[in-house]
Amino acid sequence: MSIKTQDRPQALTGQAIEGFLQAVGISGAGASTVKRYRNDLIALQRYLGPDASIHNDTLQHWASDMHDWGYAPRSISARLLTANRFLDYTNRPDLCQAPPQYSLKPEPSLTWTEYQAMLATARLQGCLRESLLMRIFVETGIATREIEKITAEAVAAGYFRTDSGVICFSRELKNGLNEYVRQRGIQSGPVFLTRGNRPADRENIRLGIQRIARDTGLDQEKATPRSLQRLHSRYKSPPVAAERRTAVAAACVRLDTGQQAQANADA
Repeated sequence: MSIKTQDRPQALTGQAIEGFLQAVGISGAGASTVKRYRNDLIALQRYLGPDASIHNDTLQHWASDMHDWGYAPRSISARLLTANRFLDYTNRPDLCQAPPQYSLKPEPSLTWTEYQAMLATARLQGCLRESLLMRIFVETGIATREIEKITAEAVAAGYFRTDSGVICFSRELKNGLNEYVRQRGIQSGPVFLTRGNRPADRENIRLGIQRIARDTGLDQEKATPRSLQRLHSRYKSPPVAAERRTAVAAACVRLDTGQQAQANADA
């Protein structure tokens, strides 16, 4: 007895992905487009788990889950369009899912005061990893997918490269990253990893940050990489920049005073 096409799942294997990417490359897609397609399909493959099969409602559930995880509507639509193009390539348009047209609920905003409170909680709990990740999003404004570009080599150099250019670490952030790398014994490669030694993904990062928000007594829905990225403009604003300069100057005075006191004691 034959199985109807619409009742048959489509396997998302590595071989199928590579065949699709080769086809779109031949059709004229640029290297950056091919890379984006690869990342989107690998993300879907990880979402599916060992089965790695696309069923009738797979993309609908994937879109819903990405919404719950805090993905922007544009990101959700882009990933769905990649999956749809793959399904067209495999002659399975019946499994395609139109990008959501409904209005996604706006993500709650995180205030600067709440961000500072979360940093304080992370410091009290000794959660250097979460503290650094929060500061990276606020100070650099980079996307979650670019976290893996922060490597041991980049920390040693004091800067890293993103799709939009080179970003230098602030002195305090570099010191924190150096300490983290030293504690973890990381010699090379990405600094932020999962327990399975894979580069930390969006979900892994989000869960750690939301745990800090919970312990701070804040709404966990506010604590996402995206809400922290939105604070980047505040970080660059003149009042906050001046506040940072004042804090650095005060720290230098304390350091100089301490060194002078030690020198007097040694004398």
